[in-house]
Amino acid sequence: MFLLVGLALGLLIGSQFLRSGVGVNSSEPSSTPAVADTVDTNNGPVPVKPVKIANKPRLVSPVVESKRLMLAQVDPAIRIALDGSNYLRQEDEFFKIANTIDISDIPKALVMLQKRTESQVRYGLFNRLLSRWAEASPSRALSYAMSLPSSSMRNQAVQTVISAWAHVDLASAEEWVKNMPLGQQRNQAMSSIVSAMALADPQKAFSFVDTLPSGQGRQDYYYSIFQQWALKDPAAAAAAAVKLSPKRDYIFASIASQWASKDPESAIAWVKSLPEGSRKKEAMRSMIYSLTEADSRIAREFALSLPPGELRNQALANVASQLANSDLPAAVAWIQQLPDGHSRQDALQSISYQWAQTDPKAAAAYALSLSPGHAQNNMISTIAGQWAATDSDAALAWANQLAPGQGRNQAMQKCHCGVGEYRSESSICLCADIASGTNAEPGNQFCGQPVE
Repeated sequence: MFLLVGLALGLLIGSQFLRSGVGVNSSEPSSTPAVADTVDTNNGPVPVKPVKIANKPRLVSPVVESKRLMLAQVDPAIRIALDGSNYLRQEDEFFKIANTIDISDIPKALVMLQKRTESQVRYGLFNRLLSRWAEASPSRALSYAMSLPSSSMRNQAVQTVISAWAHVDLASAEEWVKNMPLGQQRNQAMSSIVSAMALADPQKAFSFVDTLPSGQGRQDYYYSIFQQWALKDPAAAAAAAVKLSPKRDYIFASIASQWASKDPESAIAWVKSLPEGSRKKEAMRSMIYSLTEADSRIAREFALSLPPGELRNQALANVASQLANSDLPAAVAWIQQLPDGHSRQDALQSISYQWAQTDPKAAAAYALSLSPGHAQNNMISTIAGQWAATDSDAALAWANQLAPGQGRNQAMQKCHCGVGEYRSESSICLCADIASGTNAEPGNQFCGQPVE
């Protein structure tokens, strides 16, 4: 598990490194590193100006108006980045903050961030900033990381530094890691070296790992290698994967997913050629998402070509769910053409959330056209919960007119219990009565009141 965390961290640092377009030729450059944009040293503190967006007062980050972020501006910039629930926007703001703090200010900025309590700042932004420092001055960044008092934070910081260092000076980073004492931290550090090596030359990384002592550690290093290899040359990655001993199902799944995004038909042909067993099933299961993203027609045909069973049902449901995200009417029309059975039921259930959010009345009408039973009850319950979140009165009116039975019970529970802090006292009583097993049928008493 720790090794996989290290591998993920290495891949994350690598993607950030490529995104920033940074290149540093030596491990200790004597001048301002290429990571920083042109710095205007005459810039002073930039005032924070309010603007109106969607009737909500909002502050403009000083990052927007300055190529260099002064230390005094870091806290206001962080506060603005944390304002709102959009995760992608928040990540983008943190990336900008990390890239606009001057290299010379990074040590003091890191001390400031250590005092913050928000996990996104204390770990996310902190590691981004430390990574940038490590690209410019790995020995200083490493000394700082190893001086941190908290063991968990220290270990993660060391891994961050090594990952960044490996992407700008692989040979030096590799030599340093080889001299680390044997143990878990060295294994994690080595995973960062392998990740950086795989990003540049997967075949070289593969050969390098083969020289390491056998064991679980070496097997785990293969994951990052084949993930990168499959992006560059999936056919070569597949040929190398079959030579692994023991073979790892997750490696075949990773290759299938990456290959399907580049060349769906070749990926399908390769997966179908695999021997029957868990490895083939995992590869098929993993490639469905990439197939649908690349070509929904091919994905639908592939899912329908699978033999009846759990894997086929899952594939059809996954295709339907992804298709519904981009074209709900097309997803509904496609599902309606599927033969009755578990595959159709699972596909319907997979799109019921999107359908209920987009057009609850149409979803409700279709749910009532289904044959009574488990599938219909599940869809009714899902629709009621989603509908109640946007229009509780309409959802409750619909649930009230349903025929007595389990479907109505579940719908009533969703309508009364699915609106969180806005539930009324009578709704809470109703929830308690339903949970205790009392049926929500007309004429029954809930908190002394009849259900209408």
